[in-house]
Amino acid sequence: MTALRRAVQDALEHRFEQLKAEGGLRADQSASALARYVATVGQGIAVQAGGATREELMTVVEFSARTVA
Repeated sequence: MTALRRAVQDALEHRFEQLKAEGGLRADQSASALARYVATVGQGIAVQAGGATREELMTVVEFSARTVA
């Protein structure tokens, strides 16, 4: 599981680096920190999915999207 989580985070970081190069992210945003944040939120959502409603989970997704925008 650790290797899978790391692979997901690495893939996210790679994509965020691409977005920075394309101007889709601000130059001062850390691709590494952003990847860790998104991975952590995703893992938390997976845990919460064991009892939370879709609406509750979407609230977290929307909040997170506003946080990184």
